[in-house]
Amino acid sequence: FNSTDLAAAFHVLMDAGITLFDTSEVYGYQGLRLGEGSEQLLGGLASQALKPPLVSTKYMPVLWTNAIVGGGLRMGRAAVLEAIRNSITRLGVGS
Repeated sequence: FNSTDLAAAFHVLMDAGITLFDTSEVYGYQGLRLGEGSEQLLGGLASQALKPPLVSTKYMPVLWTNAIVGGGLRMGRAAVLEAIRNSITRLGVGS
């Protein structure tokens, strides 16, 4: 699949009344550096929707999750907060 295919699917689903989309920081992690991770793509599509969908995401509570995308090992409360902030940034929501 490519971003054009995903955009088409997103619009078909929105037109059909599907307004809840679930993602994760690790879905499509191979595309993160290109701005094509799942959260990044979904955030971009959601920001252009006439009626914004409800988006849920989750983080992977595994020490090496951050390492697969170029970061170091993460542990503890600060790491969870950083993961949440990073997801918010990738989704383009919040402040």
